[in-house]
Amino acid sequence: MKLLFDERRVPHTGASKLTLVSASPSAQPMNREFQARFTVIVIGLVTFAAVVFAGFNYKLEHQTATPDDGVRWLEKNGSVVADRLDPNGSA
Repeated sequence: MKLLFDERRVPHTGASKLTLVSASPSAQPMNREFQARFTVIVIGLVTFAAVVFAGFNYKLEHQTATPDDGVRWLEKNGSVVADRLDPNGSA
């Protein structure tokens, strides 16, 4: 594969052609291939863990009841004021 080799274009002596020269043909391709596979595996595992923890978070947020005193509070001019009162609320 072209992407696995560290290739440089070097001017050919005496002509206007460019010749491809590989930096180290035996060691470099396997090392880059391993690095790419390792990176893909790590990113996949981190993504899977993020999805699992997001699922746990979603489940916990929907199980927990939000405390409500029957009042809708708003912030106006730097202070908190009651906007609406529930007639059957505890407040």
